[in-house]
Amino acid sequence: ATSIGECFACCPNRAITRLAVDSTGISDVGGRAMAAGLMHCSDLTEFALFWTGTSVRDPAGAMLGRSLSCCVQLKKLKLSLSCPGIADETGVALGVALNTCAVLEDVSFDLHGTRISDFGGCALGAGLIGPSLRVVQVSLPDCAIGDDTCAAMGQALSSCPELVKLSL
Repeated sequence: ATSIGECFACCPNRAITRLAVDSTGISDVGGRAMAAGLMHCSDLTEFALFWTGTSVRDPAGAMLGRSLSCCVQLKKLKLSLSCPGIADETGVALGVALNTCAVLEDVSFDLHGTRISDFGGCALGAGLIGPSLRVVQVSLPDCAIGDDTCAAMGQALSSCPELVKLSL
């Protein structure tokens, strides 16, 4: 995965617009390197990432969130981060990233089996406020979230005027 991160950084015009990465089995170090490389993909409009069954931990997830904050043209985001090492730091960073993606239309999160609690869940939910959001799919079973996360997501999504499809 380090080579993937290096590839992003070395892309001559950084004009990658669509990217899907299946990093099943990636290590935490590889996950951080790959996530850091995304900072160089400012023209990215569609991104899908699958970190399932990995040893990726919260620092890599937080780096992913910080990197996605640089992708201000992002319209479609699909993340499957079903890793027991992912927790609140990732939820907070992803919530911040969502707030920077003003043109985001379609977002899908599969965070089952993570250690995200209400702290990270509420931050993630707050990031779902978007004037252009049309499709939202969030899967959070087997997490440590509670009523506060559900309330935060409900409040945020009620302010999305273009929302046509919601799956929780």
